[in-house]
Amino acid sequence: MMVLQNSERPGIIEGIVIVLLSVRIAFLLTKYVDAPIRTNRALRRFPARGVVVILLCLALALVPVIAIRGALDRQTARALAAASANNPRGRCLDGRLHGSRRSHRRTDPPSRGHSLGLGGP
Repeated sequence: MMVLQNSERPGIIEGIVIVLLSVRIAFLLTKYVDAPIRTNRALRRFPARGVVVILLCLALALVPVIAIRGALDRQTARALAAASANNPRGRCLDGRLHGSRRSHRRTDPPSRGHSLGLGGP
């Protein structure tokens, strides 16, 4: 909701909704995940099963996080690679100017200030 409003902080209504959703999720996790694991007789008799359950829970949590992180890293790399192609003036920022500054032929139109005689890049 904050993205739709272009704000960094939630308002009072959004804050209340976030807290209520957090409490509801905590209740559901306690009821359907935590309590069954704590009261399971098979896990008490064989502690190694408890380790397996813990490892499965970690895998269920970490696999999506790692996959999303990898996708975001690839997206960032593509955006950075395309930055100079999408912004010709940005080439000077990453050190890939061809030739010296004096012999560099200008291919983009002059800035508005330059055309008015006010100087420019």
